Amino acid sequence: MSKILIIAEKPSLAKTIIKAVGGKGTFKDFYEDSNYIITSQFGHLLELKSIGEYKNNLERNKKWTLDDLPYFPKEFEYKVKNDIGIKQRYNVIKNLIKRPDVVEIVNAGDPDREGETLVNIVIYKIFNELNINKKITRIWLDPLTEEKIREELQSRKNIENTKNLFIEGKTRAYLDWLYGINLTEYNTLKVGKLMNTGRVIIPLVRWVYDRDMQIRNFVPEKYYPIAVEINKNQKNIKLDFKELKFDSREKAENIFCRIKDINIKVEDIESKEQVRRPKKYQHFKHICFKNIKSQFQKH
Repeated sequence: MSKILIIAEKPSLAKTIIKAVGGKGTFKDFYEDSNYIITSQFGHLLELKSIGEYKNNLERNKKWTLDDLPYFPKEFEYKVKNDIGIKQRYNVIKNLIKRPDVVEIVNAGDPDREGETLVNIVIYKIFNELNINKKITRIWLDPLTEEKIREELQSRKNIENTKNLFIEGKTRAYLDWLYGINLTEYNTLKVGKLMNTGRVIIPLVRWVYDRDMQIRNFVPEKYYPIAVEINKNQKNIKLDFKELKFDSREKAENIFCRIKDINIKVEDIESKEQVRRPKKYQHFKHICFKNIKSQFQKH
Protein backbone atom coordinates (compact mmCIF):
# COMPACT_ATOMS: atom_id res chain seq x y z
CA MET A 1 0.00 0.00 0.00
CA SER A 2 1.29 3.46 -0.92
CA LYS A 3 2.02 5.82 1.97
CA ILE A 4 2.67 9.51 2.53
CA LEU A 5 5.75 10.51 4.54
CA ILE A 6 5.29 13.67 6.62
CA ILE A 7 8.45 15.41 7.86
CA ALA A 8 7.88 17.91 10.65
CA GLU A 9 10.45 20.52 11.58
CA LYS A 10 10.59 19.44 15.23
CA PRO A 11 9.30 16.59 17.43
CA SER A 12 6.62 18.65 19.18
CA LEU A 13 5.02 19.44 15.82
CA ALA A 14 5.21 15.78 14.77
CA LYS A 15 3.35 14.77 17.94
CA THR A 16 0.55 17.23 17.18
CA ILE A 17 0.26 15.87 13.62
CA ILE A 18 0.14 12.30 14.92
CA LYS A 19 -2.77 13.21 17.22
CA ALA A 20 -4.55 14.91 14.33
CA VAL A 21 -4.49 11.70 12.24
CA GLY A 22 -5.72 9.57 15.13
CA GLY A 23 -2.50 8.44 16.80
CA LYS A 24 -1.45 8.76 20.43
CA GLY A 25 1.09 11.51 19.77
CA THR A 26 4.10 9.52 20.91
CA PHE A 27 6.91 8.13 18.75
CA LYS A 28 10.58 7.24 18.92
CA ASP A 29 11.93 7.72 15.40
CA PHE A 30 8.67 7.77 13.48
CA TYR A 31 4.96 6.94 13.66
CA GLU A 32 3.19 4.79 11.06
CA ASP A 33 -0.38 3.85 10.27
CA SER A 34 -2.15 2.62 7.14
CA ASN A 35 -1.91 6.01 5.38
CA TYR A 36 0.91 8.04 6.89
CA ILE A 37 4.46 7.81 8.15
CA ILE A 38 5.27 10.77 10.41
CA THR A 39 8.74 11.75 11.56
CA SER A 40 10.57 14.95 12.44
CA GLN A 41 13.84 16.77 12.28
CA PHE A 42 15.50 18.48 15.23
CA GLY A 43 15.35 21.85 13.53
CA HIS A 44 18.70 22.26 11.76
CA LEU A 45 20.05 18.89 10.64
CA LEU A 46 22.36 20.36 8.00
CA GLU A 47 24.89 23.16 7.83
CA LEU A 48 26.96 24.67 5.04
CA LYS A 49 30.47 23.31 4.61
CA SER A 50 33.50 25.22 5.90
CA ILE A 51 36.24 26.73 3.73
CA GLY A 52 38.56 23.83 4.61
CA GLU A 53 35.97 21.29 3.47
CA TYR A 54 35.44 23.10 0.17
CA LYS A 55 39.22 23.13 -0.36
CA ASN A 56 39.59 19.48 0.79
CA ASN A 57 41.99 20.68 3.46
CA LEU A 58 40.61 20.22 6.97
CA GLU A 59 43.82 21.59 8.51
CA ARG A 60 42.81 24.95 7.05
CA ASN A 61 39.87 25.02 9.54
CA LYS A 62 42.33 24.84 12.45
CA LYS A 63 44.62 27.57 11.20
CA TRP A 64 42.97 30.46 9.37
CA THR A 65 44.83 32.43 6.76
CA LEU A 66 44.27 35.65 4.83
CA ASP A 67 45.65 34.04 1.65
CA ASP A 68 42.28 32.74 0.43
CA LEU A 69 40.01 35.49 1.79
CA PRO A 70 37.46 36.48 0.65
CA TYR A 71 36.35 32.95 -0.20
CA PHE A 72 33.38 32.26 -2.48
CA PRO A 73 32.41 28.62 -3.11
CA LYS A 74 31.68 27.71 -6.72
CA GLU A 75 28.57 25.97 -5.40
CA PHE A 76 27.25 25.94 -1.83
CA GLU A 77 27.04 22.47 -0.29
CA TYR A 78 25.31 21.24 2.86
CA LYS A 79 26.58 18.58 5.23
CA VAL A 80 25.01 16.74 8.18
CA LYS A 81 25.96 18.33 11.50
CA ASN A 82 28.61 16.48 13.49
CA ASP A 83 26.27 15.25 16.22
CA ILE A 84 25.38 11.61 16.95
CA GLY A 85 21.68 12.27 17.53
CA ILE A 86 21.35 14.45 14.43
CA LYS A 87 23.18 11.89 12.25
CA GLN A 88 20.89 9.13 13.51
CA ARG A 89 17.76 11.14 12.76
CA TYR A 90 19.06 12.07 9.31
CA ASN A 91 19.57 8.37 8.53
CA VAL A 92 16.06 7.59 9.80
CA ILE A 93 14.59 10.15 7.40
CA LYS A 94 16.82 8.88 4.59
CA ASN A 95 15.66 5.29 5.08
CA LEU A 96 12.02 6.39 5.17
CA ILE A 97 12.35 8.43 1.97
CA LYS A 98 13.85 5.49 0.05
CA ARG A 99 11.13 3.05 1.11
CA PRO A 100 9.36 1.83 -2.04
CA ASP A 101 5.92 2.29 -0.48
CA VAL A 102 6.55 6.00 0.17
CA VAL A 103 5.21 7.78 -2.91
CA GLU A 104 4.91 11.31 -1.55
CA ILE A 105 6.84 13.43 0.95
CA VAL A 106 5.18 16.29 2.82
CA ASN A 107 7.15 19.28 4.06
CA ALA A 108 5.52 20.06 7.43
CA GLY A 109 8.00 22.73 8.46
CA ASP A 110 6.88 25.80 10.35
CA PRO A 111 4.77 28.18 8.23
CA ASP A 112 7.62 30.53 7.36
CA ARG A 113 10.75 30.86 5.24
CA GLU A 114 12.95 28.96 7.70
CA GLY A 115 10.53 26.06 8.00
CA GLU A 116 10.36 25.84 4.22
CA THR A 117 14.14 25.76 3.91
CA LEU A 118 15.12 23.46 6.80
CA VAL A 119 12.97 20.57 5.58
CA ASN A 120 13.52 21.08 1.84
CA ILE A 121 17.32 21.03 2.03
CA VAL A 122 17.18 17.67 3.82
CA ILE A 123 14.79 16.16 1.27
CA TYR A 124 16.78 17.36 -1.75
CA LYS A 125 20.12 16.31 -0.25
CA ILE A 126 18.77 12.79 0.29
CA PHE A 127 17.34 12.77 -3.23
CA ASN A 128 20.82 13.55 -4.58
CA GLU A 129 22.48 10.91 -2.42
CA LEU A 130 20.00 8.21 -3.44
CA ASN A 131 19.59 9.46 -7.00
CA ILE A 132 15.80 9.39 -6.69
CA ASN A 133 12.95 11.81 -7.24
CA LYS A 134 9.55 11.63 -5.57
CA LYS A 135 6.57 13.93 -5.27
CA ILE A 136 6.98 16.68 -2.64
CA THR A 137 4.05 18.63 -1.22
CA ARG A 138 3.63 21.31 1.44
CA ILE A 139 1.18 21.85 4.30
CA TRP A 140 0.91 25.27 5.91
CA LEU A 141 -0.01 24.89 9.59
CA ASP A 142 -1.25 28.31 10.63
CA PRO A 143 -2.99 28.17 13.02
CA LEU A 144 -1.49 25.01 14.49
CA THR A 145 -4.62 23.07 15.38
CA GLU A 146 -5.59 19.46 14.77
CA GLU A 147 -8.49 20.63 12.60
CA LYS A 148 -6.14 22.75 10.47
CA ILE A 149 -3.72 19.80 10.12
CA ARG A 150 -6.48 17.52 8.84
CA GLU A 151 -7.66 20.22 6.46
CA GLU A 152 -4.15 20.79 5.07
CA LEU A 153 -3.49 17.07 4.64
CA GLN A 154 -6.60 16.85 2.47
CA SER A 155 -5.47 19.80 0.31
CA ARG A 156 -1.70 19.36 0.06
CA LYS A 157 -0.02 21.88 -2.26
CA ASN A 158 2.76 21.10 -4.71
CA ILE A 159 6.13 22.25 -3.40
CA GLU A 160 6.51 24.47 -6.47
CA ASN A 161 3.91 26.81 -4.94
CA THR A 162 6.42 27.90 -2.30
CA LYS A 163 9.53 27.75 -4.47
CA ASN A 164 10.29 31.48 -4.06
CA LEU A 165 10.18 31.10 -0.27
CA PHE A 166 12.75 28.31 -0.53
CA ILE A 167 14.99 30.46 -2.73
CA GLU A 168 14.76 33.29 -0.19
CA GLY A 169 15.71 30.95 2.64
CA LYS A 170 18.74 29.55 0.81
CA THR A 171 19.85 33.04 -0.23
CA ARG A 172 19.72 34.21 3.36
CA ALA A 173 21.75 31.20 4.51
CA TYR A 174 24.36 31.79 1.79
CA LEU A 175 24.68 35.48 2.74
CA ASP A 176 25.04 34.56 6.41
CA TRP A 177 27.84 32.17 5.48
CA LEU A 178 29.65 34.68 3.23
CA TYR A 179 29.51 37.47 5.80
CA GLY A 180 30.13 35.25 8.80
CA ILE A 181 33.03 33.18 7.49
CA ASN A 182 34.91 35.90 5.62
CA LEU A 183 34.49 38.78 8.07
CA THR A 184 34.93 36.70 11.22
CA GLU A 185 38.19 35.19 9.95
CA TYR A 186 39.46 38.52 8.60
CA ASN A 187 38.69 40.51 11.77
CA THR A 188 40.02 37.74 14.01
CA LEU A 189 43.32 37.54 12.13
CA LYS A 190 43.70 41.33 12.15
CA VAL A 191 42.74 41.83 15.80
CA GLY A 192 44.48 38.76 17.20
CA LYS A 193 41.49 37.31 19.01
CA LEU A 194 38.10 35.91 18.04
CA MET A 195 35.84 38.63 16.59
CA ASN A 196 32.51 37.09 15.57
CA THR A 197 31.07 39.15 12.74
CA GLY A 198 27.99 38.63 10.60
CA ARG A 199 25.18 39.99 8.48
CA VAL A 200 23.06 40.88 11.52
CA ILE A 201 25.82 41.81 13.98
CA ILE A 202 27.34 44.53 11.78
CA PRO A 203 24.27 46.80 11.40
CA LEU A 204 23.18 46.12 14.99
CA VAL A 205 26.52 47.21 16.45
CA ARG A 206 26.56 50.27 14.16
CA TRP A 207 23.04 51.28 15.21
CA VAL A 208 23.84 51.00 18.92
CA TYR A 209 27.16 52.80 18.39
CA ASP A 210 25.51 55.70 16.53
CA ARG A 211 22.83 56.00 19.20
CA ASP A 212 25.44 55.91 21.95
CA MET A 213 27.37 58.71 20.26
CA GLN A 214 24.20 60.78 19.92
CA ILE A 215 23.65 60.47 23.67
CA ARG A 216 27.27 61.31 24.49
CA ASN A 217 27.40 64.32 22.17
CA PHE A 218 23.96 65.63 23.06
CA VAL A 219 23.96 69.40 23.63
CA PRO A 220 20.95 70.71 25.60
CA GLU A 221 19.05 73.48 23.87
CA LYS A 222 16.91 76.04 25.63
CA TYR A 223 13.34 76.30 24.38
CA TYR A 224 10.00 77.72 25.49
CA PRO A 225 6.88 75.49 25.52
CA ILE A 226 3.24 76.52 25.96
CA ALA A 227 0.87 75.20 28.61
CA VAL A 228 -2.54 76.25 29.91
CA GLU A 229 -4.55 75.33 32.98
CA ILE A 230 -8.30 74.68 33.02
CA ASN A 231 -10.46 74.41 36.14
CA LYS A 232 -13.04 71.62 36.03
CA ASN A 233 -15.02 70.42 39.07
CA GLN A 234 -12.59 72.25 41.33
CA LYS A 235 -9.68 70.46 39.72
CA ASN A 236 -6.90 72.11 37.78
CA ILE A 237 -6.10 70.42 34.49
CA LYS A 238 -2.82 71.27 32.81
CA LEU A 239 -2.64 70.98 29.04
CA ASP A 240 0.84 70.71 27.56
CA PHE A 241 1.27 71.49 23.89
CA LYS A 242 4.45 69.47 23.62
CA GLU A 243 4.73 69.88 19.87
CA LEU A 244 4.83 73.68 20.30
CA LYS A 245 8.41 74.58 21.20
CA PHE A 246 9.99 77.96 20.49
CA ASP A 247 13.56 79.15 20.58
CA SER A 248 12.62 82.53 22.08
CA ARG A 249 10.28 83.69 24.82
CA GLU A 250 8.84 86.35 22.53
CA LYS A 251 7.65 83.81 19.95
CA ALA A 252 6.08 81.66 22.66
CA GLU A 253 4.22 84.61 24.19
CA ASN A 254 2.91 85.71 20.79
CA ILE A 255 1.41 82.29 20.12
CA PHE A 256 0.08 82.06 23.65
CA CYS A 257 -1.76 85.36 23.27
CA ARG A 258 -3.42 84.05 20.10
CA ILE A 259 -4.73 80.85 21.67
CA LYS A 260 -5.39 81.77 25.31
CA ASP A 261 -8.99 82.90 24.68
CA ILE A 262 -9.99 79.85 22.64
CA ASN A 263 -12.88 77.95 24.23
CA ILE A 264 -11.95 74.43 25.33
CA LYS A 265 -14.63 72.05 26.50
CA VAL A 266 -13.66 69.36 29.03
CA GLU A 267 -16.17 66.52 28.88
CA ASP A 268 -14.57 64.03 31.24
CA ILE A 269 -11.61 63.56 33.59
CA GLU A 270 -9.88 60.23 33.96
CA SER A 271 -6.86 59.51 36.17
CA LYS A 272 -4.63 56.51 36.73
CA GLU A 273 -1.46 55.68 38.61
CA GLN A 274 1.67 55.16 36.58
CA VAL A 275 4.98 53.73 37.79
CA ARG A 276 8.13 54.60 35.91
CA ARG A 277 11.28 52.57 36.43
CA PRO A 278 14.78 53.28 35.14
CA LYS A 279 16.02 51.18 32.23
CA LYS A 280 18.21 48.38 33.56
CA TYR A 281 20.30 47.80 30.45
CA GLN A 282 21.80 51.29 30.10
CA HIS A 283 24.89 50.67 32.28
CA PHE A 284 25.57 47.24 30.73
CA LYS A 285 25.17 48.63 27.20
CA HIS A 286 27.60 51.45 27.95
CA ILE A 287 30.33 49.10 29.22
CA CYS A 288 29.79 46.49 26.47
CA PHE A 289 29.95 48.86 23.52
CA LYS A 290 32.70 50.95 25.06
CA ASN A 291 34.89 47.82 24.81
CA ILE A 292 33.75 47.14 21.24
CA LYS A 293 34.54 50.71 20.14
CA SER A 294 37.97 50.58 21.73
CA GLN A 295 38.73 47.43 19.70
CA PHE A 296 37.73 49.11 16.42
CA GLN A 297 39.65 52.30 17.26
CA LYS A 298 42.73 50.27 18.16
CA HIS A 299 42.74 48.35 14.89
